[in-house]
Amino acid sequence: MPKSQDDDETIEEAIARLISEHNENEDAHLGEGQSLNSHKASEIIDHLARSIIQDKIAENQIVARLFKFGDDWTFYLLQSLDSFEKVTEGSGGSIVMNGAGSVTLTAGSAVNNITSSAQRLVAQGMFMENDPVFECRLNDGSDYNGETRMCIGTYNPFLTNKTQIGFRCDQANSKVYAYYIRRVGASYYYTEYLVQNDIFASELYRIEVDSANKLINWYINSELKKSLDYGTKNILEGTPDFFSFAVKRLEVGGNTILHAWNIFFTKHGATEE
Repeated sequence: MPKSQDDDETIEEAIARLISEHNENEDAHLGEGQSLNSHKASEIIDHLARSIIQDKIAENQIVARLFKFGDDWTFYLLQSLDSFEKVTEGSGGSIVMNGAGSVTLTAGSAVNNITSSAQRLVAQGMFMENDPVFECRLNDGSDYNGETRMCIGTYNPFLTNKTQIGFRCDQANSKVYAYYIRRVGASYYYTEYLVQNDIFASELYRIEVDSANKLINWYINSELKKSLDYGTKNILEGTPDFFSFAVKRLEVGGNTILHAWNIFFTKHGATEE
């Protein structure tokens, strides 16, 4: 292509200039069938999962009618434990409400006594595909003589023959672990990961299953501590137990107490057993 005799702009520079002018044109791609017009007219606007973050949503813009209920289940701000499964072992074990949404569990006086509280629905099963999420703020009130757990999948997270996904807070070594138990044939296998080297008061723990991406995510105070690609592992096998939290006594004497509040659980797509 011959170069203009009165313009020293090169072809490359001209292309760059035209692209820049195009990008700055507010009316670009708005024509019928063009990309921005089609994007605005699409019934579904597709973005990466989790790409819309909290500060991009104006206050008072999320309304109840936009939430899907039906077969979904959500629990929050507990005002009663009447519908909960409750296990108290040994003398002194107790489960009490401390105002709206707050629960205190006290382990019995003997070593290995367990106190647990759980929500379940016997008529329905829960699978990985239900994408369950369990979030709870925990405060271990023990005199460094207990172990606390919270989990999705069983009414007692200390059971070793129940599939589950959970957190384990060990006061004996002041460490927090993410764990899961899965079944292969007649055998159960426990796997855990150290996720925090200390236990702090009133931390917010969250467990979530993302079946679309085959991930289990464990969070503490909204910080992702562990993400596991579970692949073909079918950890939740239709359990009727939605979620639970529990405390276990490790030594004689002192208090072995767990305070739990800000309790939130959700799952979708109930599946008949």
